[in-house]
Amino acid sequence: MGIFSFLSSCRPKPQFAPDAPAETYDPLQTVVQQQLSAVNIPVEVPLAEIQKALNAQLQGLLYEDNSLEDNNKDNVMIKVWKREEVQLEAAGDLVGIRVPIRVWAKVRYGFNRFGIQISDVRETDFEMDVKFVSQIAVTPDWQVQTKTSPAGFDWVRKPFVKFGPIEIPVAPTVGRIINEQQESLAGRLDQQVRNELPIRKYVEQAWTLMQTPVQVSEAYQTWLKVTPTEVLITPLLAHEGKVKALVGIKGYTETIIGRKPQPGNAALPLLQVTDSIPDDFSVGISGEISHAYATELVSKQFVNQKFGSGGYQVTVTSMDLYGNGNHLIIKAGIAGSVNGTVYLRGKPYYDPATQTLSLQNLEYDLDTRNQLLKTANWLLRGTFLRRLTEAFKVPVGNQLAEAKKNLQEKLDNNQVVKGIYLNGHIDELVPSTVVITPDAIFAVVLAKGKVDVKIAGLL
Repeated sequence: MGIFSFLSSCRPKPQFAPDAPAETYDPLQTVVQQQLSAVNIPVEVPLAEIQKALNAQLQGLLYEDNSLEDNNKDNVMIKVWKREEVQLEAAGDLVGIRVPIRVWAKVRYGFNRFGIQISDVRETDFEMDVKFVSQIAVTPDWQVQTKTSPAGFDWVRKPFVKFGPIEIPVAPTVGRIINEQQESLAGRLDQQVRNELPIRKYVEQAWTLMQTPVQVSEAYQTWLKVTPTEVLITPLLAHEGKVKALVGIKGYTETIIGRKPQPGNAALPLLQVTDSIPDDFSVGISGEISHAYATELVSKQFVNQKFGSGGYQVTVTSMDLYGNGNHLIIKAGIAGSVNGTVYLRGKPYYDPATQTLSLQNLEYDLDTRNQLLKTANWLLRGTFLRRLTEAFKVPVGNQLAEAKKNLQEKLDNNQVVKGIYLNGHIDELVPSTVVITPDAIFAVVLAKGKVDVKIAGLL
């Protein structure tokens, strides 16, 4: 019996050398697949600014008619000047415009007195306020369109001419001429209002800016890329002394790890007018752990630890980690009843409950499993897999909190380029995916919230 035990102890121990899974990584990996988002651009133009621009353009003589021929049906020569500042008031999509004017008129007048026909020419001057109502809209081809209509006038001082002791009112005649000229002045007002609301050029700046990738993490070469797809706008409405609308740029956000992606070059599309605009924005942020750090944490718990079953036993001598696509490969050296290397594979995921990077579906790699079935089936039934799954919990909560804080700082009135400011807030973090690169493992979560772009000069 003793000799059989001796011979058994001298028997060579199985050498275990399965094929190693390939180490593979995507050099440019999209880690958050096309999250539909919207960036809002509040458009607020103070009525006072439009009023100021109108007054700058409408100066001096506004209209004149120098004809006073015998066949002139009006028998009136007239000149019109702006008397005081143009005044605007607005509610909803209607803007009321009041233009104070001073009028000089030369009137040919004839009448019969005591059987005698009297005809002469007299001059007069008077004041009135001409009124208009303008409806504002915006067209799909980005034109701000106003439709200004005459809304009558108020006499400040009525006109009359004197023939000796006789005062003859000429308000009906002059009023009719002013009514006819209001249409022409309405056209001038339309043009000036359109000039003061050049929405397209401002939105085009934001559209182009959004297509430029932004580096989120320099250390791990993480980029945010936005692909805008459409532009929406709510109706232009006046409220609290401003003409307001909300422009929304919808598109897809992607978080990319690797080299800097190419900027987009999509042209600004036609504008879509809508009553409401979505305001949800999603961007991927990440907590990163290097392979070296993860290996160190796991090694502290497993290297020199013994695992066995049914009288067989191995000691873990070394551990290493690397990537195989979207799986993490654990390479473990073992010595004891079996000598050699085993390979395990599992899919890393972010566990929000523990705020850790963990492993799910951890199992022996296929070739390792096949060889264990032949030489060390007892290791398949042991506790090694279960304990490794339980132990692989790498904390990343602090990193994600810091990433959220840094992102929020970038959304606090941050001037990204001259005249364009980002404002927003992050409401929640939602687990998304885990990405493995040659250097690190990234736990990516979606930071969801709202983002506005404010453009200086448009407000």
